[in-house]
Amino acid sequence: MKLKLTRETKIGLFTLTILVVMFWGVNFLKGKNIFSPNNVYYAIFKSVDGLKNTDAVLINGFKVGLVKNIEFHDLKSGRFRVVLLVNKKYSLPRNTTAKLVSTDIMGGKAIKLEVAPDSLFYQPGDTLPTSIEVGLLDQLAYQMSPVKEKAEVMMSEIAKTLVVLQEVLNDENKKNLSEGIENLNRTLHNIANLSAGL
Repeated sequence: MKLKLTRETKIGLFTLTILVVMFWGVNFLKGKNIFSPNNVYYAIFKSVDGLKNTDAVLINGFKVGLVKNIEFHDLKSGRFRVVLLVNKKYSLPRNTTAKLVSTDIMGGKAIKLEVAPDSLFYQPGDTLPTSIEVGLLDQLAYQMSPVKEKAEVMMSEIAKTLVVLQEVLNDENKKNLSEGIENLNRTLHNIANLSAGL
């Protein structure tokens, strides 16, 4: 006996297929592969400096997962809990550290898993120890800080000097200075005449 599908059933199946493909496509574009099994790990950072959901989780530059979520771990301390999805193929030894790193000069971020050999492994749901790499822009800012401080001190000294000059060169002092220069010119002229007479 042949099973006959009604027109409504065909439309329903077609719509369901389209929705499943769209869901997979959107997640694929976000960097998530919903068909690959992942383990969840956590990392606590004091600052996430531009890290976003779907940023890469790397081991030696190779993408092994992605950042699933970033949330406040503790509002009082201001720390963040980062949820990491790591492909089940990759077991993380106990000495592994999650490091927040810059991936480019434009400020892109990623989580770099620094793996060190160990006989024991983290279990899914464990929290990894963390560190933050100082980026190129942060290093430049750190090196420019003393120059900035010196420039601020110099600008302050220049401002004080200008205030003193304004006080010295008020209208009355300008007039006195002008008269003094005129008197000096006359004196020099008289000396020149005397010298010529002698």
